[in-house]
Amino acid sequence: MPDRPTLIRQWQLLRQLSASHQGRCVRDLAAEYEVSEKTIRRDLDALADGGFELVSASGARGQKQWRLEGSSEFASLHFDIGEIAALYLGRRFLEPLAGTTLWESAQSAFVKLQQQLRPDALRFLESFARAVHETTFGQSDYSKRAEVIDALMTGVNESRVTRLLYHPLRSETPGEYELQPLGLVWHRATMYLVASSPGRPESRHFKVERVRDVEVLAETFARPAEFDFETHLENSLGIYQSDAPLTDVRVWFSADVARYVTEHRWHHSQQIEEQPGGSLIVDLKLSDLTELKSWVLSFGANAEVLAPESLVKELRQTTNQMRDIYSKYFASPSIQSRSTQEQQP
Repeated sequence: MPDRPTLIRQWQLLRQLSASHQGRCVRDLAAEYEVSEKTIRRDLDALADGGFELVSASGARGQKQWRLEGSSEFASLHFDIGEIAALYLGRRFLEPLAGTTLWESAQSAFVKLQQQLRPDALRFLESFARAVHETTFGQSDYSKRAEVIDALMTGVNESRVTRLLYHPLRSETPGEYELQPLGLVWHRATMYLVASSPGRPESRHFKVERVRDVEVLAETFARPAEFDFETHLENSLGIYQSDAPLTDVRVWFSADVARYVTEHRWHHSQQIEEQPGGSLIVDLKLSDLTELKSWVLSFGANAEVLAPESLVKELRQTTNQMRDIYSKYFASPSIQSRSTQEQQP
């Protein structure tokens, strides 16, 4: 277990001390985690400072054995069946993080819940959980990214400079980035790292799937006191963020999709005006229009950008390109699609 990030080691150490009735000695723990005894003692101090009640007693050969005492606030935790059902259902939404330390701890908790329930109650909860289904369209798979996510969480929680081997979307090869990780954002079933660079105050976003390797360095950094995710993303329609001035956006929606549009909160700045005939006009204030463009296009002919003019021109160019791609099939039915052409020998 060498080079285990501090946060992850302390998390697992906490679980071990909690499960051990006899306790564990520092020497054995140091050997198991392949670190020095001094490191384990620092870990124990950190857990104690965090409010966990660690107690020691003399064990075999007079060695001091450490364990986690069940404190009163944990011992008094009782859940009714409604709370257990809610937790059981919530497990389904952690499945994208399968394999991570967070997932393993959650699984351990669910196993304990299962052991306390009668078979008929357990069957009820299973049927209850099946009543809610989450589609996997566009969902990211993090089952093989556990070490990456654990390391990124360590960098964020301990404010430690983190080195990434990252493969940008439009690059042929990965590049190395030395970053100050500020947090992880979950957006549309995908995880992103928000980080700044030494000497560069502006933060950037890195898609976790494109991270090839992570190294959490010993060097720490001062997390900006004013940084807040809500403020950071408040002028964005999603994950794309810009420090550009706000742009007034005006979009018309037909009556066919008006009800759907009003059923959702797209952005905190949205203002909706009902129009004659049932159509709508939505006003937004955004600093980045990248996701707005794809959002409008997803409505097809039922949406039209009225402002700004620059976005109208971009969409006109995009729709012209789409027309050119598909119009040839109407001009000559014998023309084959690109995918069909590529499949031919």
